[in-house]
Amino acid sequence: MNESELVESAKKVLDGNWTGNFTIPSGTLYPHQWSWDSCFIAIGNSYFDIDRSMKEMQHLFDAQWKNGMIPHIVFNEKEKTYCPLCMLSLVSIFIITVKIKQKLKSSWQESIQIS
Repeated sequence: MNESELVESAKKVLDGNWTGNFTIPSGTLYPHQWSWDSCFIAIGNSYFDIDRSMKEMQHLFDAQWKNGMIPHIVFNEKEKTYCPLCMLSLVSIFIITVKIKQKLKSSWQESIQIS
């Protein structure tokens, strides 16, 4: 792939992930606006679509908190299937389950040795 094909391919990805207000990093994995990604996306867009680049940053700054901080994630209100806290909960439940199983196994092994 030569440089111009690479640029066109990158443009297609950015165009395909454009919501009208911001660019999502991935439609299925990260359907919200992430500040880190948006900054790099705005840099990329600035080479061929300055208006979109500015809109990307404007959407991010529209979510600025009253104390001046920029959020790490600006949640897409239309997207209801992604929840980072849900995933964190599932991981926590898995870890706790593994620890309980290990503790039960250890207790069971100790009880066999005592008998």
